[in-house]
Amino acid sequence: MAGTVCLAAAAVFAGYERWENHRLITENYTFSFRNLPKAFDGSRFVFLTDLHNNQFGENNETLFVEIQRAKPEALFIGGDMIVGRRPEQNDRTKEFVKRLAAEYPIYYTYGNHEANQRYAADGGAEAMEHYEKELTAAGVRFLHNETVCLERNGERIAITGMELPPIYYKRGKVQKMEADVLESLAAKPEEFTILLAHTPFYFRNYTDWGADLVLSGHVHGGMVKLPLIGGVASPQYTLFPEYDSGVYTQENTRMLLSRGLGLHTIPIRVFNRPELSAIQLRKG
Repeated sequence: MAGTVCLAAAAVFAGYERWENHRLITENYTFSFRNLPKAFDGSRFVFLTDLHNNQFGENNETLFVEIQRAKPEALFIGGDMIVGRRPEQNDRTKEFVKRLAAEYPIYYTYGNHEANQRYAADGGAEAMEHYEKELTAAGVRFLHNETVCLERNGERIAITGMELPPIYYKRGKVQKMEADVLESLAAKPEEFTILLAHTPFYFRNYTDWGADLVLSGHVHGGMVKLPLIGGVASPQYTLFPEYDSGVYTQENTRMLLSRGLGLHTIPIRVFNRPELSAIQLRKG
């Protein structure tokens, strides 16, 4: 009898977990900055991260419609959209991003999954070359420790993509980062800067670097969210991570940490719905 009850409970939990992993929600964020150029007051963007080849509706139609409803001027992608090392494993996500690129400007920086595969010897490098080549041809702008500027009415904001070395994704602990690491990867622009940085664990460094708004993912909301406690674990196998999801502030820097759109490593979501992040910038 006890065994039957346990099996039934496990089946219910598995069903709920699968249901929640596909129950997309759009979270709306408004950020006000005194130093935002006036020309960008009211500008709208969408941030996607950690899809991990997940699907919301056939060919991600549900996700596509939610992006359209947000009416963004451009899309920011924060990494870990894919997981496979063979080109065909990532074709579904690649085709979806190509569809988005036909509608919106896209600025894409890699997460640890794309970066690891980029240098993998067992087919990963070839798969990533194929993936990036096709998306670049479709109009996606990849930011590998690079900056681009968006211009409007003679005013500009900067978008920087920061890709950290693999040591900063080491499992079991958060590796300490020396003060000069970020500057060695990408110089801070003079303009108001949105920083795409996959892992949130270096928020202090991003603040010291000079980012105005940081967009991160990686933590998947902490997998399981407990009332009054928050996220339980990160993909790096750290328990009760300092940052799990939501908005954080340090000095004049804000960080939006998305719960992400999929799962991997620890394939669980409980009380932790997948998130599409819709962002509006205001001056004030």
